[in-house]
Amino acid sequence: MPFPLDVKYIVEAEQELGVIFPVHFKAKMIQENGGSLATKDDYWHLYPFFDKSDHKRISRTCNHIGLETRQARNWRNFPADAIAIASNGSVETI
Repeated sequence: MPFPLDVKYIVEAEQELGVIFPVHFKAKMIQENGGSLATKDDYWHLYPFFDKSDHKRISRTCNHIGLETRQARNWRNFPADAIAIASNGSVETI
């Protein structure tokens, strides 16, 4: 179930990861904080930003972009400066 996100959690993730997310991506995440995308060849589940506003949101966002990126950086072929924003259910993440 989508739920809105306070922009401060995006700013925290940007500072942690040393990136600035695209404006349209941030706007979508502020409205839904996660969700799905379909491409011609695949279906992706977007990782949320970590929302610490209450216990329910902490639970729903525990697989957040920051955590998934830190874990992916331990993979052999994951680029050091890449950010994990979604999963298609395979072992690899984008």
